[in-house]
Amino acid sequence: MGETTEEIKIYVACLASYNDGILHGAWIDANQDVGNIHDEIRAMLQASSVRGTEEYAS
Repeated sequence: MGETTEEIKIYVACLASYNDGILHGAWIDANQDVGNIHDEIRAMLQASSVRGTEEYAS
């Protein structure tokens, strides 16, 4: 039998953007180290058009 690799992703959204009526977020690979996930969340927040964002929802 062949090996199957399931891709698991989570969607993380910027709450400040959402509150301003903007959908801003990113699909993040969940099959990685938690530190890398946090780095990707920080990068998504920094890319938001709303400055000073800190809160997110997944």
